[in-house]
Amino acid sequence: MQNANIWQALPDKPCITGRCIDIIQANLQVDSHQQNKLFALLTPQEQQRAKRFHFAKHQRRFIAARSYLRQILSRYLLLAPADIVFNYARHGKPSLISDQNNIDLRFNMSHSEEYAIYAITQSCEIGVDIEYQRDRNLLGIAERFFSKSEQQQLRQLPQEKQAAAFFHIWAQKEAIIKAIGQGLSYPLEDF
Repeated sequence: MQNANIWQALPDKPCITGRCIDIIQANLQVDSHQQNKLFALLTPQEQQRAKRFHFAKHQRRFIAARSYLRQILSRYLLLAPADIVFNYARHGKPSLISDQNNIDLRFNMSHSEEYAIYAITQSCEIGVDIEYQRDRNLLGIAERFFSKSEQQQLRQLPQEKQAAAFFHIWAQKEAIIKAIGQGLSYPLEDF
């Protein structure tokens, strides 16, 4: 999805009802002009956080991902993106300040390399994760974070299918711990 068309994924007045979940994907590749416009949507604290990134590509990705989150939520809340205020749970999961959230909107986001994904729903916690598939010692990571049965199932697959299976399991685990707000402090091998 091209950035110029990100808003085509949402109706003019999005509405979350019942058990619906809106999923929005965004490309985080923006040019310097776009990045400057997106930077202006961030709070001073978010701007300072963006400036702390050592590499320009990480700074650009953070700015795009966070400003897109603000723009997406603004469509649901009918607020200006800069007026949205977040609370942060103990492990860093953001949520909306209750007095600006009269529809009990819940959200989560994930970004990896040049893509972000956002999940928006109502009245229940949600988690989402995407992962860029890169060469790593996946079996070693699985031994550290996956249950014994998951490790065994992974090893039994043909080698050419192990990476896809690994990332499928990993993304599901990440989404769960993000939904419950625990982050990687929750032992992944326990579920």
